[in-house]
Amino acid sequence: MGVLRFLLVILMVAISSMTLAATGWSDNDVRALNVAPDFTLLLLGGLFVMLMQAGFAIIEGGYDPESKTFSIFLINYLAAFVGNILYSFALFLFCFLFGDHLHQFGLPFQSWQWHFFIFYMLMATTVTMVVSRIIPRNISLLQYWWIALFISGVIFSALSRWVWGQGNEIEGFLRNLGFIDFAGATVVHSTAAWIVLAGYWVLGQEQQELIRRKDVMFSDYKLLSMALAGFILWLAWSGLNIGYISAQRIDIQDVVINTIAALSGAVIMVIALGIMTKQKISFEKLIKAALGGLVAITGCGGMVSMSSSLWIGAVAGLMVFILIEQLKRWITAKNIVDVLVIHGLCGVWGTLAVVFADRSTIVDRQQVSLLTQGLGVLVTFVWSMGLAIVLFKLVHWYGVKMNPPIQNKR
Repeated sequence: MGVLRFLLVILMVAISSMTLAATGWSDNDVRALNVAPDFTLLLLGGLFVMLMQAGFAIIEGGYDPESKTFSIFLINYLAAFVGNILYSFALFLFCFLFGDHLHQFGLPFQSWQWHFFIFYMLMATTVTMVVSRIIPRNISLLQYWWIALFISGVIFSALSRWVWGQGNEIEGFLRNLGFIDFAGATVVHSTAAWIVLAGYWVLGQEQQELIRRKDVMFSDYKLLSMALAGFILWLAWSGLNIGYISAQRIDIQDVVINTIAALSGAVIMVIALGIMTKQKISFEKLIKAALGGLVAITGCGGMVSMSSSLWIGAVAGLMVFILIEQLKRWITAKNIVDVLVIHGLCGVWGTLAVVFADRSTIVDRQQVSLLTQGLGVLVTFVWSMGLAIVLFKLVHWYGVKMNPPIQNKR
């Protein structure tokens, strides 16, 4: 029975990986998608996603020294590696069974399609990494794997198709409407935040008490480690945003400059607010502001000017400074509040800020509008939050079934 369950999990990995890959190609596709060097940047951007995982791991350690960081990385690595291997097998099997559609795949697989496949797969690991902080520590590795597969294979997979298309002539409905999310402010970061919110709401009072005990960030964690995490994420975010310039009239230097400008704007805003309100600005708050600025600029990247990037980051810093304290009135878990503001709300703000983009950088797209951007944000919230509630209710039900509560004896 254990072997059958393991094989079923492996099959789920393969299926979830297949959903993230492009399914067709033609000469027109390649010309429309720009030139090969851009796709090399896309592949390198995927590698920067893995570098981001190192930064997030250090931050996760600050919240809970006893967290399942090893298990989380093990799950992500296995899903990526095994998914790569089994996807190739499933691809040839599909072509063998449906020979009339061989021209849609092309054998051998085109290099630019592999770039998209690897990039989207690695982006899915970012979502599961952020969501991991809401997962109960008493669940098994297999249970968490099922959760990660559902998040990456269903929730993220559908959103990535709707917003970014498949890298060929087939595009998602949000993309066709004109919705733009340059590098995942909504598709990745806000999605992860809404899933975390659903988990916090569903898993019950006992799990929330456990989460509250995990909030040890910066109290006894080494300052050097947090500084290292900040620099790693700064570097990785710049490389990640560069990876998204494929098929867009955007220069690499614009992406890097705007990333630095947004981060700087967020930090400067927090410092200025601290001076005006006569509050002591901790290193913790500066790091959070920097992360908020990075998430916000992810939505528009090199599509805005440097001055716009500065105030986009500044608004993100303002949100971090004010909203984190305000949300603590309703959500007592500190790390959950951080996720909702930094990844969720700053991601929404960065996506809405696309309306200030330079129109010359928008290729073959309708006029971008605040209404369209808001619709994309709303669809993302309803889709990710709704499915996550169902997912975590199943997790909670299974946990109660396998570990029934013990009645206190009087």
